[in-house]
Amino acid sequence: MSVDIRSARLSLIFSSIGHTYSHLFQPLYYVSVLTLESQLGLTHGETIKLAVLGGMLFGFGAPVAGWLGDKWGAVPLMSAFYIGTGLSMILTGFADAPWQIMAALALTGLFASIYHPVGISWLIRNATNRGTALGLNGIFGSLGLSSIWYRKA
Repeated sequence: MSVDIRSARLSLIFSSIGHTYSHLFQPLYYVSVLTLESQLGLTHGETIKLAVLGGMLFGFGAPVAGWLGDKWGAVPLMSAFYIGTGLSMILTGFADAPWQIMAALALTGLFASIYHPVGISWLIRNATNRGTALGLNGIFGSLGLSSIWYRKA
């Protein structure tokens, strides 16, 4: 296996896993909110509001993440994506007050915002067959989102 093919395969694997995580972790709260309403003693609207900042950071953080990816490189930023998103989700799991949930979800949104501008550009830069790589990567993003709804159904 040549270095180029190996690099292309590794970037496809890690980018696809990242795409799954990006679409799994970010909307996960919206499914969980149904059980959290009674546990937190909040209305549906109040529990949804806890995720708004995280959702905004998921979008607004992307241009900054892309700029940092160009400046520092994809591998350090993708490492920050994996570590930061994972730790943020762990913090969310341990949170027991609404403000803690909101803060942990905000961190999740911030770290998850790294994936699309950095992970996809990394994949394209290393891919030997870009269209095929993007198509396969797209499947994994869909798997992340659909696994949430499958578990809830």
